[in-house]
Amino acid sequence: MQRAVVEKELAAIRLRRGDVRKTELVPHGATHVEYRMIRDRAEKYVQAAHGSTLVVTKIEKLVNNELEEKFLTAKMDLMSGAAESNTHQLWHGSGKEGVDGIPKTGFRIPEWSDTNMFGRGVYFATDSSKSANELYTKGSKCIILCKPSTQQWSPSLNRQHSTLNPTP
Repeated sequence: MQRAVVEKELAAIRLRRGDVRKTELVPHGATHVEYRMIRDRAEKYVQAAHGSTLVVTKIEKLVNNELEEKFLTAKMDLMSGAAESNTHQLWHGSGKEGVDGIPKTGFRIPEWSDTNMFGRGVYFATDSSKSANELYTKGSKCIILCKPSTQQWSPSLNRQHSTLNPTP
């Protein structure tokens, strides 16, 4: 996404201040197209190896303008630096506390623990069934479809990261 487009999105968001907006998406009516796209994505990315079955019972769209503004500002900073920012739709499984808190305050990096699979960080999956695992949802049976920003580091500016995440 070009910088001018991101700046335009930022200007629009700054006009819409307020709390978290919640919209329930329904299979019929004004939100049916978005509902079906999300439901189909959730059902398409189920892997039997994950041992999770998935039945979509409710879809809510949550928008927090303050977090959206922070995200777009950070994305613009990345556009002018050593990294290229890309967004992808990925799944995140969370317990009830996370499902309630993430739309309000954003993701938080958990403390280090032996149970963190790859160390401290927030984990996302391409497969809905991976995120729907009981280990991650902690009984909530909720998964969140997110658009996190991922980065490819420039090899000339950051040797350590270029070895781990080579730019194609």
